[in-house]
Amino acid sequence: MNFNDAMVLINTKGNAIAVFIGLALYLHAFIYFIFKFKERRELRIKMAEENLVKKLQDLIKDLKKKLEDEKELTIDFWLEKSKEDLPPDGLPQEYNLQILQEAGLYIIPPIYDYFLQLGKLRAEMFWITENEIELQEAVRLVRVASLVKPHDKKSMDELNELIEILASYKFIEGQYNPDDPLLNYSSFDHPKGIALDTEKIVNFLLSKGEEVLKMGFPSKSERILNRAKFIAINNFGKLTELALEARYSHLSSAFYCGFLFFCEREIEVLLEDCAIGLNDKHPLIFSIRYLRIHILDSLGQHQEALAAVDELLPVEEDVRGKRHPDTLATRSLRIQILDHLGQHQEALAAVDELLLVGEGVWGK
Repeated sequence: MNFNDAMVLINTKGNAIAVFIGLALYLHAFIYFIFKFKERRELRIKMAEENLVKKLQDLIKDLKKKLEDEKELTIDFWLEKSKEDLPPDGLPQEYNLQILQEAGLYIIPPIYDYFLQLGKLRAEMFWITENEIELQEAVRLVRVASLVKPHDKKSMDELNELIEILASYKFIEGQYNPDDPLLNYSSFDHPKGIALDTEKIVNFLLSKGEEVLKMGFPSKSERILNRAKFIAINNFGKLTELALEARYSHLSSAFYCGFLFFCEREIEVLLEDCAIGLNDKHPLIFSIRYLRIHILDSLGQHQEALAAVDELLPVEEDVRGKRHPDTLATRSLRIQILDHLGQHQEALAAVDELLLVGEGVWGK
């Protein structure tokens, strides 16, 4: 082996070692990122749970101030009673108002508030943890509130809503059973079962999905909004306004989850369906086109994004007006795209124009 052969062998081995080290470092960084992401996700869930637990502790502390020591047992009494299954033909005798009056009528309001608020907290926990037991507990506790204070519209509305959500959740998971004790009692007027208000369920899921997204849980929001989309399409058809809104909301959460290629494909289909199902000046179409620009920009398709924003802006100004907050947001997005393209002079001119138009809205 001569000198040149030896150098080639050394270089070859050196390159192989460098590649191996590079792959090892890449794998280490990837594993570190996965663990960090999981750790941050668990931390957010833990913080949300701690916040709800604190609310619950404050609620119990407030209740203890209102009740005498010997009356606190009444809460345990009602908690035990709430575990009993309600018969489909009406309420058991133990729940009648006379029992409450014997326990002391003056303590009803704080107990009612306790169960109603506790039920709401358990429902909040469900949207964070996606644990069905939390939702079942919410139904049970709010149902107790409705029994403590019969015929109260506030608790009955809350109870009906929670039962409908639980029923829809079980339906989506393929576990719906109309004979389920938790589902066969909706109100005093309808003791034998519930009629699912599908539109109400979809709207509730949409608002809750957006709320969970704002709390910083995009993946949970995406799953909630996907359920809303599923129910809306299957019950009303994909071209109805509610279904189109659900599809848009789901795409918004999917965008924040980083599902960019999925969003790029689906948003084109959604715009085509909106052209069939909606008026071309419908506010939802503007929102979808705005989201499409964000998707294109995030995918690095800045020229396409700029063309899309230049196409949207004059229509939006004509329909909504130059000083409408959404129109100003579109102008702001255009500046961002120009900056991404490296067109800094044009971006600066657009900023000056935006400030001039926005002074009437924001003030100097």
